[in-house]
Amino acid sequence: MDNADQALLLARRYIDIEQPARALETLDKLSNAPMQNPDYWYLRGRALYELTRYEEAINMLQRGLGQRPDYTPLLYMMCNCQDNTGNLAEAERAILAALRLAPEEPAFLCRYAYLVAKAGQMDKADRLVDEAARISPQDPMVLHARASLSLLRGNDKEAASHSREMLAKDPDNPVGHYMYGLSQYNSGKVSNAARHFGTAVRYDPKDQDTARIARQSRIASHWLLWPLRPLYKLGAAYAWIAAISTVFVLCIIGQYRIAGYVCKIYLVFCLYSWIMPPILRWWYRQR
Repeated sequence: MDNADQALLLARRYIDIEQPARALETLDKLSNAPMQNPDYWYLRGRALYELTRYEEAINMLQRGLGQRPDYTPLLYMMCNCQDNTGNLAEAERAILAALRLAPEEPAFLCRYAYLVAKAGQMDKADRLVDEAARISPQDPMVLHARASLSLLRGNDKEAASHSREMLAKDPDNPVGHYMYGLSQYNSGKVSNAARHFGTAVRYDPKDQDTARIARQSRIASHWLLWPLRPLYKLGAAYAWIAAISTVFVLCIIGQYRIAGYVCKIYLVFCLYSWIMPPILRWWYRQR
């Protein structure tokens, strides 16, 4: 094995252990870069993708595809990068090219399903995931895709079911904990959500998005915000409608004094919901 092959293996290892910057450093040290090897461009693009430097990653992947347009890892990573820059048309072009080369690859089918779901084509996304499940029923990507589609639909109960199935197969799966936490957070079950987001962060401490929502859910589950739990479950609009409807009904039946009390309680509730969460966020930042 020559130095270039060793460097590629080392770079891949750094990416696997979530150290993309070190992967780039390893590849940069190659005096004679193996530019004819598609893995070289894939690893550079993957490392830049992990560092959220998407435009640079796209440039690397394009150079690799210029030499090997039939190399599916390059196409898959190109789909991810284009999706993250908001270029859905280019992302779709890349994943369709990968599917033409490997039409029965579950990861490609699930990736395409998520892409078309973002564009609002939920029925097509379901068919793609069903096909992936037919080919490889035990593939974790299938459950991941089903949970993602459920969240996009706003069906938190279904998302929770798929996420629990993911965790039953792999209790240490940070994606499973994240998705279950998200389904619980959307349902107003903030204590459950905080626990699972916290577990996801422990398994993947470099995921800044998960760390951010874990902080939010931890604040939302604080005992001082217990009075706001109904607001999490109903939403501000429904809480307002419920309060106004109650006052209206009380006035119709002549209970004006009770209606006045309800108005005062609701006003206090609103003030509490405006004041206490910022105070808690400030307090957590000072810790």
